[in-house]
Amino acid sequence: MKHVSLLALAAAGALGALPALAADAGLQTLREEIAQLAALGCEHVQIDAPELTMAIDPASMRLFEGFGFTRASFLAEALALLGGLAKDAPVEMSIHMCRGNNQGLWHTAGGYDAISKECFPHLSGYRYVLLEYDDERSGSFAALADLPRDCAAVLGLVSTKHARLEPLDLLMQRID
Repeated sequence: MKHVSLLALAAAGALGALPALAADAGLQTLREEIAQLAALGCEHVQIDAPELTMAIDPASMRLFEGFGFTRASFLAEALALLGGLAKDAPVEMSIHMCRGNNQGLWHTAGGYDAISKECFPHLSGYRYVLLEYDDERSGSFAALADLPRDCAAVLGLVSTKHARLEPLDLLMQRID
């Protein structure tokens, strides 16, 4: 499957293409691929949206500011694209919002509460919202209160950043 990220769409806008045209083309491409997957029997599609978490951290947000976005305009456009993907999708949809973790490298630090009131209410087309909560940069669980009632949170409590498993009692303490 092709990968069209929100970051690529933003970059296309920065290079002089009409941002709305780039967004519409990317949205249409992804909607067509979701329909093709459904026709093949797929019942669930997960959208990875690490770009959303960049709005948590002002240092990370500078990338999009360089493309001409403000924090508010970036979130509005990104959420409109994501909402367009989930609207009337022929499959169950989930969205994964992480802060990056390629070999221990990450792009954003900070809790989801910095974006939850702006972002989470717009995710009602997604059945599951996958969130990383595996270390101190994840923040508290307070942001979960902002999820729509029809969304279930899937908490990534066990880290993929190292080979050791967290003790079960420690994980249970964190969610109590």
